Amino acid sequence: MKRRLWVVAVLVSLGCGCGEALLAPVEGTPAAVDSQIVGGAVDPQHPFVGWLRVSGRFRCTATLIGKKTALTAARCITASASETSLVVGGRSFPAETITVHPRWDSEAADGEGEADLAIVQLKRTATVQPRPLSSTPSLAVGDAITLLGYGTTGDEVENSGTRRLATNRVSGLGLTKLYWAPETSSGSTCQGDSGGPILAADGALVGVISGGVVPCEFGFGWATRLAPYLDWIRSLASDAVAEGTAPADTQKPRVRIGSPKSHATVAVGPISVRATVSDDVAVARGELWVDGELVQTLASGPFDFTASSLGTGAHQLRVYGFDAAGNRGQYTIQVVAR
Repeated sequence: MKRRLWVVAVLVSLGCGCGEALLAPVEGTPAAVDSQIVGGAVDPQHPFVGWLRVSGRFRCTATLIGKKTALTAARCITASASETSLVVGGRSFPAETITVHPRWDSEAADGEGEADLAIVQLKRTATVQPRPLSSTPSLAVGDAITLLGYGTTGDEVENSGTRRLATNRVSGLGLTKLYWAPETSSGSTCQGDSGGPILAADGALVGVISGGVVPCEFGFGWATRLAPYLDWIRSLASDAVAEGTAPADTQKPRVRIGSPKSHATVAVGPISVRATVSDDVAVARGELWVDGELVQTLASGPFDFTASSLGTGAHQLRVYGFDAAGNRGQYTIQVVAR
């Protein structure tokens, strides 16, 4: 299996470090593409995630950690500050200075060199709320993580420039890196996602996407853990949001029942209920309730439920979606069985 390096950013689809821009978007918000990243979906909930423009072209993903400070991958830095800007919240902010971690080695085997981090200081204050850093020491194999980036949805697809989100789980931990692998119903990253954030289940910023394998659909990837480098980051980012627990997750999961339609007439007997459940951090589970009684629980998508039997008459179908913080969203419909 050939390793892919990402020389530029990527997200929800690990990318290689090829460094070739896939788009040349105009100043402002990148072109929207209504499609999913590798196993993920378009993300409307994380405005602090932006993208680097280098010499007028899309390059990588980055995270705003202070009003004038962005964090990205060292492999994404290919030009001087005068040729670099951060596009976040729909606006472009030119870079003042760029600092690559002194231990980053771009020639390291397989592109897995340590300290794949860079700090971009902006000339002007950004207009969105930055994401707090976290030294969360409790990351463990099996923990849920969220991947965010502006990369492509596959190796042969030129659709970078849309912020997308995918979820996965930590499959391995090193002193300075974390890894993820393909899982059923999980997502990964691709070209252009490098530099994007890794969020823990509580929303804490715990890593920066670095690289992965080719093709993206294999789903193997790795990121730089932030905990070992917090002192270095803080020394350069005096305006960074204080280290500690990320802001409380208060966003309810978004739930929708796609089938059957509300007020539909269905056959008496077993019925299939297809729903979608999404969240700004990660979905913990989905539940189907029929006429006020719990019928089925699914720990992850796709949320295709089955109710064993419906008797003749009207019935209420309700799907709940829960996240790790206990927030609950719901969607309810009425059907008639005949």
